[in-house]
Amino acid sequence: MMNRAVRFLVLTGLLAVLTVAPGYAGAYARVINCSQVVDGFCDQGVDRNGAQMAAFAIVHPPGYDGMQATVIVNVCTSASDPQLVGPTQGAVATWNSLNPVVANCPQCLLPEDPLPMGMFHAESLILHELGHALGLDHPNLLFEDPAVGGMFVHTSFSAAYAGAPTGVLIGADGVRGSRDDFMDDLFGSTAVNIHWFREADNDPFIVDGETIDIDHFSRSTNTMLPPGSTWAANGNYCHGFQLGHSRTQAVMYSVVPTTATFGGITADDANMVKMQGAGEDRLANTPDDYIAQVYWVDDCQQADVEVRFGALPPGVPGSTAVHVVPTFASPPPPLARHFTSVPQGSPPPARIIVTLKSDANWDFGNLVFQDGFETGDTSAWFGGVTEEGLRVFSPEGHPYFCTVPPP
Repeated sequence: MMNRAVRFLVLTGLLAVLTVAPGYAGAYARVINCSQVVDGFCDQGVDRNGAQMAAFAIVHPPGYDGMQATVIVNVCTSASDPQLVGPTQGAVATWNSLNPVVANCPQCLLPEDPLPMGMFHAESLILHELGHALGLDHPNLLFEDPAVGGMFVHTSFSAAYAGAPTGVLIGADGVRGSRDDFMDDLFGSTAVNIHWFREADNDPFIVDGETIDIDHFSRSTNTMLPPGSTWAANGNYCHGFQLGHSRTQAVMYSVVPTTATFGGITADDANMVKMQGAGEDRLANTPDDYIAQVYWVDDCQQADVEVRFGALPPGVPGSTAVHVVPTFASPPPPLARHFTSVPQGSPPPARIIVTLKSDANWDFGNLVFQDGFETGDTSAWFGGVTEEGLRVFSPEGHPYFCTVPPP
């Protein structure tokens, strides 16, 4: 019997702009569909065939068909872009370790933050995009915000669909993405949560020996939230600081700023990878568990995922071209629970493509904290501070007041 925890191996050793990827650590790829909007929210997601995906769907790495004890995912770097080899190997090594940490991102930002100038850290952005290739997506919500004239925005609320903007409410703690948020519309429309949470405590930062499977994690906010919670919490740094986890943010958050240098993945990231490994029955320590092994290879003809430079729209530093298909096809349930990542538009190409914007300003070095981190001068990190000392996030005139001090 295989242990259901997904472990990663590597063959060789070892940014504030929105990344574009279809589908949601804490959630899975394509569970929501932001090309369609209902009542201000991204619509229910669809697979490559256009069939709807259930909120509880789990998306597995490329190559998974439910029969293997081991799923091998090979990652290459385009021969035309040798400067990406080191960053790609480093990102693969981080997913390989599957070691959740805290204090992984001393200069992370929230979607509501003003966008800083600077260089994008290639390894950190590749780390995020490889998460998409493996079946993960953003844990945070996109919706049309009436506070900014209905503009479609990324926020720090936990991801959901089929709600309405008037139902996205910050709880009494004033922190978006925390456990006391409300997602019920005044007119009876209720958002559908797609963010998986720990049933015991709804804490996305905890690193412990908790079993990660359907008996311990849920996305049902109607029945499984612990006392004191009204919505699923996610791994944004403001909520982390509120819970005592300083400078910590999920790698799969939808903003990878120029200031971000991820020093590891968080529990929010690792738990969804481990949930994948529970297999078809979604229960740990049963015969259908599997191990995923991710290798870096130098021949893209042998790869499932290719990392390369390419043209991307303005303001988009990275993108992952991935679709999902039902894993078990005969007969599929009305709303399948399991999907597998596949290349977008394949064949061709035969690989999932991770693209970094070719004309962006890139840092190809190892993880080095800059801009005052080592000296303690954090004045360049933040957009503003009120007289009361509260963090102010105000991109394009949209204020968000984080009621905890900046980390």
